[in-house]
Amino acid sequence: MPIYLDPWNPEFSSSLQAEQPEEGSSPDIRLDVESIEWKAVKPELIPADFIFVDGVRRVESRVIYQNGKLFYGVFGSAAAGGIWMKKAQLNLTQNSLVKSLVRRYLITGGGILPFDHEISMKGLNFLPVSIPDEDHDSPVQKLQQLMRDQEGEVIHELAEKNLDSLLIADGPLHFPWAKKNPVLGYIKSFHEWYLPAPYLGLLTELRVSERTPIFLISGQTSRFPDRFSWFVRLSKPGSGDSPLSGLARLETSCDFGLEKAHLLANSSCLLSFYGASRERDPRSPQNLLPIGILEGQLKHLLGDSGIVKRSIHSWIFISAQKSPSAATHSAI
Repeated sequence: MPIYLDPWNPEFSSSLQAEQPEEGSSPDIRLDVESIEWKAVKPELIPADFIFVDGVRRVESRVIYQNGKLFYGVFGSAAAGGIWMKKAQLNLTQNSLVKSLVRRYLITGGGILPFDHEISMKGLNFLPVSIPDEDHDSPVQKLQQLMRDQEGEVIHELAEKNLDSLLIADGPLHFPWAKKNPVLGYIKSFHEWYLPAPYLGLLTELRVSERTPIFLISGQTSRFPDRFSWFVRLSKPGSGDSPLSGLARLETSCDFGLEKAHLLANSSCLLSFYGASRERDPRSPQNLLPIGILEGQLKHLLGDSGIVKRSIHSWIFISAQKSPSAATHSAI
């Protein structure tokens, strides 16, 4: 039995987390929407402009709020933005940030909203957000959702500008904005294959810049709408790597039709030009070079984490010295 390397740095979760599917085809998947033949598609590669959109978030400080019983919360920051790549060029990435959006939040659980206005401290503004869940990790999950919402705002604004560039969102398209704008969701780690077992063999046979035929993933809820999807080979597996490494899955809303999805799928094969080396990015090649650069720029926009944390701690200390009513309206 062969044993393969998982090429991603062990600090990150595995890129291959999906379970082996059953032999029968899932009733929620249609495999014949583009072609009745399940074989590799090698499109003509016509250079195109891309805008990569991604977000980052950071938990600045965890907090506990007492109102009869203890509730959990976090001070958190989130940034989203887009980086513009012209015609498969890499030399402009450092100066190609076309949109960014930074917001900070105080997220508290248990339906408790201890503040009804933004909290200001040393030039930092935190928007209070309340969630009904009371468990310890729910505020962090809410921060992730708010970051994704910011990504949607960036995508919507860039789509409205009509820059004639293909929008690539890092992650699956599980939000309403995905149905309003022609955008590709880029999935670099797999929690589900969607394909029945007999069809997985094609994934190991794909050559660089080839893709599978488009298949349809039927949505079960409004948050998970119908999507067209396909796999693309970004790079050839290295020595000792799994034959399934170097793959990415793309998806787009069905609302724009199969013809548009076909054009998007062919253009997505150009993404193989943007793979970073493993020395540069521990999630290579799936974490594309423009996405890695964008993440770095967005983290910079979040500011120095030590300074932000000290500002929060100072604000909490001063608030604790005042009466509860005074603390509610305090600002530094």
